[in-house]
Amino acid sequence: MITNAVIAAGGFGTRIRSVTGDSLPKALLPVAGEPIVFRQLRLLKRYGVEHVVVLAGHLADTLRASVEPEAKHLGLALEFVVEATPLGTGGGLHALRDCFGKDHFLFLCGDIALDMDLERLVDEHMESAAAATIVAHPNDHPHDSDLIATEEDGRVIAIMPRGLRPPGFYRNLVFGSVYCLSPRVFDYVRPNEKQDLNNDIFPRMICAGDRVCAYNTPEYLRDVGTAERLTMVEKDIASGYMESLHYSRKRPAVFFDRDGVLNVELGGRGITHIDELELIPGAAGAVRAVNNAGMLAVVITNQSQVAKGFITPKYLERIFAKLETLLGEEGAKLDRIYYCPHHPEQGFPGEVPELKIACACRKPKPGMLLRAARELPIDLPNSCFIGDTQRDVVAAHRAGVAAYGVRTGKACRDCTGGIQPVLMFNDVREAALFAVRNLPEAEFCVDEINQRMGATQQRPLTVAICGPQAAGKTTLAHGIARALRKRGVLVNHICADDLRRYHGGEGAVVADVDAYQALFESFAQGEPHATTADGRPVEADAAVNVFEGIFACVPELRPNIDYAIYVDAHTFVLEDRLAMIGHWMGMRLNDVEDLLNKARAGEWAAARQQIDFADATVRISQLVSAIE
Repeated sequence: MITNAVIAAGGFGTRIRSVTGDSLPKALLPVAGEPIVFRQLRLLKRYGVEHVVVLAGHLADTLRASVEPEAKHLGLALEFVVEATPLGTGGGLHALRDCFGKDHFLFLCGDIALDMDLERLVDEHMESAAAATIVAHPNDHPHDSDLIATEEDGRVIAIMPRGLRPPGFYRNLVFGSVYCLSPRVFDYVRPNEKQDLNNDIFPRMICAGDRVCAYNTPEYLRDVGTAERLTMVEKDIASGYMESLHYSRKRPAVFFDRDGVLNVELGGRGITHIDELELIPGAAGAVRAVNNAGMLAVVITNQSQVAKGFITPKYLERIFAKLETLLGEEGAKLDRIYYCPHHPEQGFPGEVPELKIACACRKPKPGMLLRAARELPIDLPNSCFIGDTQRDVVAAHRAGVAAYGVRTGKACRDCTGGIQPVLMFNDVREAALFAVRNLPEAEFCVDEINQRMGATQQRPLTVAICGPQAAGKTTLAHGIARALRKRGVLVNHICADDLRRYHGGEGAVVADVDAYQALFESFAQGEPHATTADGRPVEADAAVNVFEGIFACVPELRPNIDYAIYVDAHTFVLEDRLAMIGHWMGMRLNDVEDLLNKARAGEWAAARQQIDFADATVRISQLVSAIE
């Protein structure tokens, strides 16, 4: 445990002077009603810090008069070191050489608003045996930020200041203004000289071969150096957003496949040259929507080009750097990129033998998703994976997350039989927007379901959703299941029909009354004969079972159903959706017309007869392009 900390609070705060004026040190800047330094002191105390040194300068007496009573109240030993002239973020460290002995210490810049797990930071710092650990994170404006380049293990190999680095593509990793430092850092601090930790001291350490590491965290870190950023931070505190990003608070992730989802699919050898990477329109907006929702944006990609010898890992890093740069130019950031370099088959000229293995990470295995869940605070049951192939869908199913398909790239055309995404979308932007937004119609139904759950008491509540094909039944059922899971309710989503087997040359299968009766009976006996629509294992102890199908609410089934919902849509909407589905499936125009004629001739009218037996009729207003 680290018990010492430094807060650098000696700057003039020029950028925020419109708020602080000339009489208030920037560390006393009121943030949501209290000085920012008070928030930092409380965080340090919470994680076992006992002794804090404040590096002061401008208006030091004013700062001391406010901070000393607060430190005493918190039980913190406090020292002030006053710089006669400004020495930058690193120059003041020289005066502390004898202050901490051989102890490691935390270092915070006085204008950073944060809420993070400092214990986890300290543990990683100690385990890495680093002389210095830099808290880092991706941000939404890397082009005007100082950037950090690291090896795969987090060791920092270069620091690239804004304005000084040449034009090009760079990984999105920036300074968080929080550090964990060993006493070795003092060997690189020059006496009585203005110097910066990021751009002077750390480069000296890297040049000397000392170990400097980056600790990449998705937690809340934002400086309040301008009035605009101060307003943003105060809003984030008031809404609970800052606290929600703490490592102890698991949150949903949106996993993205790369090729065919975020960038254009090349096919063949895949992307082997940096010039070949081109974002799909809307990809940056998709990632930005995930960022703005407070969810984690994570790429999961197979890159067998490395095992085949087409590209090296270092060159792949350049391609990833272009991806992150292009996203960053549009205000979007990825929290992590995980890739599998392996390939199980041999026989490629120039292949890398040690990578030609059957690994645990290559999709359709779930290894990369499970690794992400170990390394990031991910709530897997409420996460989703946006992909364009069967291997993406299978990996999602095996990891226990919902699979969303897109009609770009390979467009999930290899998804045969029961291996299907729960929903399909035109592109990644539509899928991401659905992932981050609540479906209003589902929320309405969930409120009703919650009221009815108390009445069933000793048994699960049975919800049935019926309506014409392409009306949005699966969208509503998935939205209901997702909303219930967010509220901590165990739920199964079962699709009784199989309407998506076109790829395998099989026709649609529509469940009849006998099939539903057998399905209901199997659940009542505790031995369900079904698989869930999103590939999750059936929850034997589920509080709610949601069954959906064209004829799920016919009169013969009503005694088995606690809440029946009919999903309606205008005929022209159904026609448009069915035609779009048929074209995507690769059906010929004549076959699409036959499909529509069959629906017009009987299915739609038969399905609509259930309206009179439903408890609610829903028409989904914002279906996007989700299909059943």
